[in-house]
Amino acid sequence: MLKNWFKIFWYNCMRNKFFSLLTVVGLAVGFAISMLALSYWTAEKSINQWNSEKENIYQIVRTPLSKEYSTAYQPNIMSYYLKQKDLIADYCYLDGFYHQESYAFKGKVVNTKKNFRSQGNFFEYFPFEKITGSYQGFKETVDAIALEESYAISLFGNLTAGIDQIITDSYGKAWTVKLIYRLNAKSSVLPIAINTYWNKNVQTEDYGWFNFGAGSLIKLKENVSKETLTKEIYSAYESHLLAMSAKNRGISLEAYKEEGNDIIFTLEPLSRLYQESKASLLPEGLSNHLFLYLNIGFAGLILLLSLINFINLTATQALKRGKEMGLRRVMGSNSWTFYLQYLFETSLIFVSSFVLALVLVEWTSPFYNQLLNFDIVVGLKEISIFFISMILMVLVVSSFPALFLSNIHLQNMLKGQYGSSKAGKFVRNASLVLQFAIATFFILVSVNANKQIDFLGKMNLGFTGDQIIRINFQPNQKKNAFEFYKTFEQELRKVPGVQDLSVTNFSLSDGVTVSSTTVNYQTNTSQVTNIGMDEHFLDMLQIKLAAGRSFDSKLASDSLESILLNETAVNELKMADPLNKVIKWWGKDRRIIGVVKDFNSFDLEQNVNPMIFVNLNGNPDVNAYVNSIYVKMDVSKFENGISALESFWKKRVDQYFPFEYEFVDKAFANTYAKYVQQRNLFNILNSIVVFIALLGLFALASFTIERKFKEIAIRKVLGAETPNLLKQLTMVYFILFLLGFLLTVVPSYYLIQSWLENFAYRIEISWISYLIAFVGLLLLTMVTVLSKAYKATKINTLSYLKYE
Repeated sequence: MLKNWFKIFWYNCMRNKFFSLLTVVGLAVGFAISMLALSYWTAEKSINQWNSEKENIYQIVRTPLSKEYSTAYQPNIMSYYLKQKDLIADYCYLDGFYHQESYAFKGKVVNTKKNFRSQGNFFEYFPFEKITGSYQGFKETVDAIALEESYAISLFGNLTAGIDQIITDSYGKAWTVKLIYRLNAKSSVLPIAINTYWNKNVQTEDYGWFNFGAGSLIKLKENVSKETLTKEIYSAYESHLLAMSAKNRGISLEAYKEEGNDIIFTLEPLSRLYQESKASLLPEGLSNHLFLYLNIGFAGLILLLSLINFINLTATQALKRGKEMGLRRVMGSNSWTFYLQYLFETSLIFVSSFVLALVLVEWTSPFYNQLLNFDIVVGLKEISIFFISMILMVLVVSSFPALFLSNIHLQNMLKGQYGSSKAGKFVRNASLVLQFAIATFFILVSVNANKQIDFLGKMNLGFTGDQIIRINFQPNQKKNAFEFYKTFEQELRKVPGVQDLSVTNFSLSDGVTVSSTTVNYQTNTSQVTNIGMDEHFLDMLQIKLAAGRSFDSKLASDSLESILLNETAVNELKMADPLNKVIKWWGKDRRIIGVVKDFNSFDLEQNVNPMIFVNLNGNPDVNAYVNSIYVKMDVSKFENGISALESFWKKRVDQYFPFEYEFVDKAFANTYAKYVQQRNLFNILNSIVVFIALLGLFALASFTIERKFKEIAIRKVLGAETPNLLKQLTMVYFILFLLGFLLTVVPSYYLIQSWLENFAYRIEISWISYLIAFVGLLLLTMVTVLSKAYKATKINTLSYLKYE
């Protein structure tokens, strides 16, 4: 029986090669996209799940009542205070970011961009696999360091020679190697080197309540509930920080809270930190929640389209096999036999599509990883899950053609006359409306994503980065970084190709700076980012002034007393006329000499931060942390200029760290690169969805129009012209298209608006995008339907009226 069914299946495939190919390819595309999306989902959800301590490790998240932002940075003393009060079992202080560092051993220097500072109990929180050495030794040794295995090999030549050796960092500080470990890639922290900096730098004095420079993770006590601990954290924050801040302002605690300074605290477990938190303390960041759900949702819609198309295509093919099935019924076949046969045929098609999908996944996964900037692998787990799901799909979809044929009267089946129930028409029309709605939605997403990315690329950032490069400046010196820069500044200006120079503690494109400070003016407060700069910075980057002037090297007062604020800071402080006003900055009186027009310093997801600009000359609090040298290059001498710069750098500036530079404008474009990748993915998915939707439309058009051949023949005999016939055949599809379009207007607006809310600067959703989607999809729909309808008007009328 199976052999006979296979012969029939193969015969029909060869007789309808085009439809058979479309069926397999359409399903394979849906399967492949779904497997990739499933793999991305499981990879994102697996972060930190390997960690045996994941349910007992928490970060504390602080959120203002306004909920404008959330942060996992708390007062430095907080975790120490909670431990002293016996409210938590343990804590681990650590940085929330990596440092670039070089370590030296016997004259060999190896650089890493993932140097991490923590306490000695780090491996009790992230138990990476030990290769050699001792966890306890790392914890108990003063100035200990642990190295990732590949870095240890680079530094020592093998994995055993490094334990208990002394290595030195770029500042000459000695560290003792106590552990070599292997990373687990599914972690929120992936350091290459970990030193115990925070063993000796945990702040236990009261001023630690006003210092937010470190992060910490905590472990809960079994006898202290999360609710109790949260209340105790708030009570400590209120009594030590809010009350003191209110006292310094000369107002009541309640009045201070009402100004927007009240706080909500929450505890977030490591197990869900990467996937659900809005503020990660750990350097690998957070999952892109919205995109993750969009990705899996889009894949689900594409799979649904593929299955609908499969049902429509198989129904169309079943229609052509009506006489065959009629003869089989005459010979004794029943509905159950039809179902088993179609179950067999569907299984063959699904298996073929599944194999083709695996090939597509293998071919496209590198490109998919590049789009997502994520390394995913479609493993046995994902394949098994999908294969089991596919079996369930086979059992369901096999029933549709069997039920369709078994409900047709035997006499009509043998004559090729197929009636249609109202329920059947409703199901087919509903599936077509759904396909139009999904296709419209994808087109709208693609159009608006392209408009948003184009908007970002063309918007005025407030500065000009043309011809300007940023050099990462982390000198191997034990003295003040700015003072060291001054020793070679004039020589650097003479390097061929260099047109201008500026130095700062601030990095455009990633917004990295040293610190932020609270400044007050009358009863108003602003948390400002501290920008240390020289007198060339604003002019070289063409950052405009809204009022006043910039620093003047000829005025000594500009080095000691003067500051500039940006427009956001002025607005937050509610200054009507800020020039010559005096504010406190780090306990010192500073006079405002200028207001800088707002410019984007980080990325376009965030509004411009309030900023204070301080002259690097005469301000050691900021000039010791200079990290960026900006160089304006002569484009005509660029290649030679870069070579000369690198040579000068290695000889005169730094032999420890590699010479690294980036174009300012390109670096800033990278801040929204993930959205460019999302836009590209949306475009690809949009093309796939439109293709599958038109494929389904073609199948349904074929199904319905072929069933009207007799009606068309009669109309032609009665004198109907081709234009009238085309109008009658296509009008129903226009109505269904219109219903599908209207169905998606509201949900598409809501979802697109949700995506756009990731940007501080965004487009408005315009009716133009809906017009583009309407006209574009309507044209494709009409071309698809008319191609089939026109052929129908050219049928031989005698072939369909010979029995009448």
